[in-house]
Amino acid sequence: MDDTDHSQLEQVLQSYSNVDFLGHGMGWWARISGDVDPDELGGYPAGPVDDKGAVPRLFEEYDNIYGELSGRSGYHAVSRDPNFGQPFMRTYAAQLAFGTDYLVPAHEVPNFDIFETFMLTEEQ
Repeated sequence: MDDTDHSQLEQVLQSYSNVDFLGHGMGWWARISGDVDPDELGGYPAGPVDDKGAVPRLFEEYDNIYGELSGRSGYHAVSRDPNFGQPFMRTYAAQLAFGTDYLVPAHEVPNFDIFETFMLTEEQ
């Protein structure tokens, strides 16, 4: 298990700068906030996001790390604090992806609502 600052992942990003990595899941997205407690890494932390989290820092410093938004964890991370989530989505749109292994007709995907709620541009 990595530290709350993703320091071990950062070493991998540095060592393999020609390889793209995709962050996904609760442990990855909990670190969007700088005040995450190690006990929260397996869940969905609530409340405002401290902008000094490992995820935005890694996005800023490395161009070989991406975040995957299809799961509940990605959706929760960017929607739990709209004042943080909207500028985060706008700033790092090029490093965010959506993929899923299962969709059926009429499948509810609240993640798509973010695009309208946050008034992202077509490019974003």
